[in-house]
Amino acid sequence: MAQDIEARILRRVSNRVGQEMERLRAGTRRFGRQISASASILGYWELDAVEESEISTHAGILSISGWAASEDESVDVAVRLSGKLLALAVPILYRSDVAEAVGDFAARSGWSFDLEVSPSWAGEVLEVVAVTASCRRSFGRRSIRVLSTEDSGDQCESDMVAIDDGDDLLVSGVVEDVAVRDGSVDEHGSVDEPCSGAVIAGPVVEDVVVVDGGDLLVSGVVEDVAVTDGSVDEPCSGAVIAGPVVQVNGWVVIDGQAADFIEICIDEQPPIRARRCDLRPDLVDAVVAQDFGAGYYELVPIRRTAATDQITLKVRAVGRSGRIWNSTPVTFTVVQPAQPAELPKAAFARDFEVPVREPSVRPRICIFTHSLSIGGAELYLEELLLRLTAAGVADFMVICPEDGVMRTALEEVGIAVHIGSDPPADARRYVDRVAELSSVLLAWRCDVVMVNTMGQFIGVEAASALGLPSVWVIHESFGIDVFNRLLWGDRRAEMPEEVVERLRVALTTANAVIFESEATREMLQQMEPAARTRCIRYGIELDKITQYEQTHDRDAIRRAFGFSPADRVLLCIGTLTERKAQIPLVNEFATVLDEFPNAKLVLVGYVPTAYGVAVKRRVVELGIEDSVQVIDVDPDHYRWYACADILVNASDSESLPRSFLEGMAFGLPILATDIFGTAEVVSDSSTGWLFEPRCGSQLREGLRRALECSETELSEMSAQSRGASRSFDGQGYAAEYKDLFLELVR
Repeated sequence: MAQDIEARILRRVSNRVGQEMERLRAGTRRFGRQISASASILGYWELDAVEESEISTHAGILSISGWAASEDESVDVAVRLSGKLLALAVPILYRSDVAEAVGDFAARSGWSFDLEVSPSWAGEVLEVVAVTASCRRSFGRRSIRVLSTEDSGDQCESDMVAIDDGDDLLVSGVVEDVAVRDGSVDEHGSVDEPCSGAVIAGPVVEDVVVVDGGDLLVSGVVEDVAVTDGSVDEPCSGAVIAGPVVQVNGWVVIDGQAADFIEICIDEQPPIRARRCDLRPDLVDAVVAQDFGAGYYELVPIRRTAATDQITLKVRAVGRSGRIWNSTPVTFTVVQPAQPAELPKAAFARDFEVPVREPSVRPRICIFTHSLSIGGAELYLEELLLRLTAAGVADFMVICPEDGVMRTALEEVGIAVHIGSDPPADARRYVDRVAELSSVLLAWRCDVVMVNTMGQFIGVEAASALGLPSVWVIHESFGIDVFNRLLWGDRRAEMPEEVVERLRVALTTANAVIFESEATREMLQQMEPAARTRCIRYGIELDKITQYEQTHDRDAIRRAFGFSPADRVLLCIGTLTERKAQIPLVNEFATVLDEFPNAKLVLVGYVPTAYGVAVKRRVVELGIEDSVQVIDVDPDHYRWYACADILVNASDSESLPRSFLEGMAFGLPILATDIFGTAEVVSDSSTGWLFEPRCGSQLREGLRRALECSETELSEMSAQSRGASRSFDGQGYAAEYKDLFLELVR
């Protein structure tokens, strides 16, 4: 019986939708008035085929869903009860039917709410309103009157509800075609559920109830409403904070899950997207059952001309369904740093006399680097030094604050390694350290200094004290103020500004500041226009990768790791750390496994840090151990490239990862965040897929794009990746450095 009723209703709805579409095509539908002359926003409203606009309900759950889109502006959807705001959402759900009818810009236009209905709502008017972000004017509104009923099966009389004249649009159900009038911004939208006239009862709806002239609500068991809550932990209201960087952190849970994306809004500045899915074990049991990463964190630079500034900060988070959580405003004061004083003189300061170099003597180049462990910047340096040493370009010495495994490889080819210490934070000790390092350079008869990574700027200072030329290679993708905060940590607020500012001074004194990507170079150039910047693409040992592939059987490697021929293996290689966003990757990968049961994710780079342990724990909590492997840092990382189908990188801060170059040389398409230098080597839909950073829905959609790619398409992209990798030959960047060093020596 219920099936017959449902079939009749669906036929009736289909017929009415068809009639409405015909009226749209014929142009007989009334369009709305223009509601904003300055923005030329054209808003219009179309009712669903059913005219009733009432719901009848006991306490329970009311599900409302629909779509709303604007071609040129972002859109918010609000639900109000007699003028009181109940919920906000951003349309981010995928709607292929809307995209087909309206345009690709409306592909992510879906929204939904689950509202906990109270009997006290009886007699009130529930409104669903769509507004543009800029002018905050409605372009779509639907009013629904809430009736009281004693029985979930009671029917209700239907009254017409007035619709605001001419500034609204609604098309409900599956979209087939929509007529749009001209305007610089066109908005479109729909309320799909509840259907007009539906009788909604809680907590359980077991049957389809048809009200005179109405439609149906899909039935189901109503569960408890998932928690939506959050907090701004830092900064606190009324706090006085030493600038120029403010640390913002807190937590947000929306519908019992991590937020899809989180924005930090400071005064009238454009919002800054925060790093999401930080660990918050303190919330477990108190707010959530598992530590899925409800925390957020960001370092926000605030550079103002005033010595003190009163700042108002708000955090806005959007959930997977589009539901919005807004923090209460936080007002605090930022005290900008004082002007740097003059540095003291070193204890044995004197004028260094640098001997004149004999032209027949091979150049001597001293390298300052931060680490001799395994990492991207370390491997960059090792590759370069081994190539230049083999070519007899120069003699090299490396100065590093800590020992590491790379020292053996360098010493084996005759490169001296001096283990020193980190740059001091005290002004007097800093200048004395510069003098000590200058003495080492002088005693070694150094000709050129090369500094590897941003934090070793003291090497530029030591070279400058001797009048020696210097080359500074910057791998990081942080602004100057933010990097200083990361470098000095909690000591930053108490540090003398004359030491902190030495990084900025070094940018102007280095003869060449080298970047791996144009995007990072441009960012730093804008911050310090006097810097002499240059982009040198680095490379890898392509011949070594070719030889590896020729001497290893890919199928055998896959079998050894337990992968079947049907498995689609995604590889994420890199140390497990917050910046590389492995927890968000695991969370979103779990959501697509039902669609792609043969998908496998391998995370190579486990170290027993709190974050690394949390990644392993999250895999177990999600019950996806059969689909996700977490592997220790592996020196034999080529075998992982060899067995993978796709390389994935969800990092929120990268300049140009070495793993991209290696992965493409193995023929892997790249699924990666579109940040800094990524788009300079990865072409969307050609050699990979790009998505926005720090956004769960974007990562999820990227995973779907990669996993639904056919074997033929994947093979074509693999060939394109392999072809593009030919430009990554390490001999190329070694030749550029050779020319640069010899030019500076002359």
